[in-house]
Amino acid sequence: MPTILKYDYKPSAKITLLLCILCPALAAFMFHLALTNKRGAVIEHAIHLGPAGATALYWFVAALMAFLSVLFVAMLLKMRFGAPLAVELTDQFLYAPKNFFAHAPVSIPLNEITSVDVQEVNRHFYLNIRHIGGKLTITSSLLPSRAAFDELTQHLAAVAAKNRPQE
Repeated sequence: MPTILKYDYKPSAKITLLLCILCPALAAFMFHLALTNKRGAVIEHAIHLGPAGATALYWFVAALMAFLSVLFVAMLLKMRFGAPLAVELTDQFLYAPKNFFAHAPVSIPLNEITSVDVQEVNRHFYLNIRHIGGKLTITSSLLPSRAAFDELTQHLAAVAAKNRPQE
């Protein structure tokens, strides 16, 4: 089976590293705020919190940022030491991870792809591939470039068009 297209499927290392730095810094800042808070907080002139409520909010945000820090560090470690993820299109199959944390790719026979569409959400693009066994979504930001996303989309749209029943 000759490979037609093959792309790495991973988040940008720069963005992940930036998040690994910013989230712990924000967690530490919110932790400090929660420990030393003696004042209330007003959110958008609509929500008024007393000192206890503001402290609880700060603790919650600190815990959330600490959790996200651990998640981003896990992503960075997975990118560095984990098995590389890729989207591969051959003449008979599409191999792609079910999600970023998947260990093994799913294989979809090209003759089972029924439709392909691109969904845009807040300037992020998602390739929805519907096939006999269900649906697979490929995120453009995890591919090397927007051009790679467009090329994959064009190939799979041609496959889906060929698989549609003729009227």
